[in-house]
Formats: sequence, C-alpha cells, structure tokens
Amino acid sequence: MIKNRLKELRKSHGYTLDDIENITGIKRGTYSNYENGKTEPKLFVLQHLALFYGVSVPYLQGIEISDKDIVKGFNSCWLDKSNSFSEDSPHTQIDIYLTVYDIDERPVVKNEDDCTDENIKFWKKYFSFVFEKVKEESKSHVFSYQPKKIKSIIINSIVDKLNYLNKSPLGKSFDLVKEELSKLNQNIEDAIRDKNKSYILKNIDEEILILKKFREKI
Repeated sequence: MIKNRLKELRKSHGYTLDDIENITGIKRGTYSNYENGKTEPKLFVLQHLALFYGVSVPYLQGIEISDKDIVKGFNSCWLDKSNSFSEDSPHTQIDIYLTVYDIDERPVVKNEDDCTDENIKFWKKYFSFVFEKVKEESKSHVFSYQPKKIKSIIINSIVDKLNYLNKSPLGKSFDLVKEELSKLNQNIEDAIRDKNKSYILKNIDEEILILKKFREKI
C-alpha cells in the first residue's frame, strides 16, 4: 500500500516531514495525509516521489514486491515467538526447518527492518523457494504490499515444505507426478490454441507414460 511505502522510505532515508517539504515541495501536512492513508497522491506526484526515492511507481503503489520486503517478513517471523499463525511460533517453524536441513547457521536479527547484506544473503540462501512464492503471488495480483500477508506466505510455505518431508515416498512421487502433469496439460492447452495436433499427441503420450510409471510404483 502507498501509505506504508511512503512512510518506510522516508524513515529509511532519515527524513523528517519538514525535510520532505523543503526538498520536494510537498507540504508536510499533505505528505502526512499520504502516510496516514487519508488521501492518495496523484500519478504525477507518485512519479515525482519515485524519482526522488530512486524506486519505481509500481513499487510505491505496492504492486512490486522487493527482496527487502520479504526479508522484513522473515525478520518479523524470526522475532515472533507467539503461536498466532500455527501450533508452533513462526520463529520455531523456521528453526525446525533449519534443523531438519542440518543448517547450523542462524540469522542475527535486531529488528524487523534489519535488512543488512548478511541478513538478505542468509534468507535468500536458505529460503529461495519462499522468495519465489511471494513474488509469484504478487505478480498474479493476488495481493499488493501487505506485511502481514507476506509473513503469512512465508510461514505457510515453510510449513508446506516440512509437511512434504514427512510424506511417504509414494506421496512424494504423486506430488511430482501432479507437477509434471500440470506442465503437460498447459502444453496441451497451448497446442490446442495453436492447432498443433502433433504437439498435442506428443504431450498426451508423455502423460500416459508418466501415469504408467507411477502405477508400477503402487
């Protein structure tokens, strides 16, 4: 959301509302209203602020999710030892995941906004699948920038990963089969649209082969 972005950017740059007025010409009261969500800046104002902060307009609008947004979500999870999201706290879920994968390293997080190079590197190194999931959902316009939503996706992704590890070998094989079939079905849809008969048949044959191999495992 715009109000969150503007407040975060102003604070991260160390600007006061008076500084904003002196530098950009936007009245402190007007900018304050933007931050509080009482009013929204018009497009030309967003363009001006995007240039000022060195970001894109979609970023200000909350449509574009950055790595730092996700890192802040991870930081929030690591500091959260309550059990509001699931049976175990977000902190515990992350700790369990790291333990299961024999990762001894742990992040050093001072606060939610602690986006040091070390923290960014840590979270991206061990949880790249979460970064992909958050960006995938944001690009499909499932949500705009919302810290609580990002935090929820992080926890759900980790829990899903842990649940997958606890599945039987057959269950894991079936998940892989579903993933492969999903890709082939998309290929078939594309081929039908393009009226490519040979490609349709090729993908159907591949689906049959995958199902036969899975049948042999049962």
